[in-house]
Amino acid sequence: MLPLNQAFNILDQIILARSLRLPSEEIQVINGLNRVLAATQFSRLTLPPFDKSAMDGYAIIASDYAEQKIEYTLLETIAAGEVARQKLQPGTTIKIMTGAPVPQGASVIVPIENTEIKNNKIIILNWPRGSNICPFGEDIKSGDEILSKGKFLDPVAIANLIACGISTVPVHSKLQAVIISTGEEIVNDFANITPGKIMDSNGPMLQTLCYKHGIDVVANLKVGDDYAATVAVLKQYLTTTDIILLSGGVSAGDFDFVTKALSDAGLTMHFNRVAIKPGKPTTFASNDKTALVFALPGNPVAVYLTFHLFVLRTMKLLFGVKPVDQESYITLPLAQDFKHKETERVVYVPCRLDLNGTLLPLKSHGSAHLAILLQSSGFFVVPKDISELKQGEKATFFNIS
Repeated sequence: MLPLNQAFNILDQIILARSLRLPSEEIQVINGLNRVLAATQFSRLTLPPFDKSAMDGYAIIASDYAEQKIEYTLLETIAAGEVARQKLQPGTTIKIMTGAPVPQGASVIVPIENTEIKNNKIIILNWPRGSNICPFGEDIKSGDEILSKGKFLDPVAIANLIACGISTVPVHSKLQAVIISTGEEIVNDFANITPGKIMDSNGPMLQTLCYKHGIDVVANLKVGDDYAATVAVLKQYLTTTDIILLSGGVSAGDFDFVTKALSDAGLTMHFNRVAIKPGKPTTFASNDKTALVFALPGNPVAVYLTFHLFVLRTMKLLFGVKPVDQESYITLPLAQDFKHKETERVVYVPCRLDLNGTLLPLKSHGSAHLAILLQSSGFFVVPKDISELKQGEKATFFNIS
């Protein structure tokens, strides 16, 4: 079995040696959900673009604030999007709404709830502890880096780009993927469930994971335990897509034909046994001119884990972004003792991140236990040769959720 870090090294070297990079295109930021930036973006605006009121209240000139004057004459009211038309003088105030530009000379905004109106005068009941003013440029300066190349565009990223005056961005063209679920036992329709049959959950899970991460799925197929059919479907898509994702058929059973089919389809096997649990049979194959092929295990928890370990890493490499192995990992204490017998492989244990910041191992029945992922926040990692971790001991958490 190949150690996980060596499998990563092989994957990185193969993809980088091919010098394969996807082209980019310019799109509207609002249409950029789940796309990947092809160039670092810099703000076109300074934010806030002016001294801004942090709440609804009354703007008070600096000299009056210093003297703690109590009574003021109201000059005008300004809403967000408006500017003051009159100039503050000693003994006067301007009513201002949240987000509006602070009038020139004002040094504090007194919240409305800290005041009262008496005899047409604004009376200060309590002075605020802070100024309640958001200074010009305290968040972002024009020219500041906002998002780096390779950033995945989620709703927060899109909002920040637009706030910074950026309306179009270059993004990488989407990866094209084909999904192939293998096995005579899987069906796509409940009406076809008979003794020995199960629903195909791997195909839909891989398809939706691809969509979530901005990968287009051009075909989602089912192939039985048929060697010739497996070779044929591989050859059909090898030259027309970027990635092929198979599930099942990579173990050592009498009807597991995928490994041989990969070889006979003209692919070079780079690895086909990785020292992880679940996910030991994970296989990676390619040649110089065709799609990258990942043959993942048949059990759904293993499919879910290995997609995040290998397929998303590949996506980053194809976009010219060097993966940072630690970026999805944090160290947190265990909520309870954990023991297991598997010490020859690195083990990924489904767990829930509790509100107190500890990792609670979930009672899993194995890598076929798909429902465990409904409760899981991710996996904690048990290193090779370790059979026990104590409550409170720090563990490495692979944050997938």
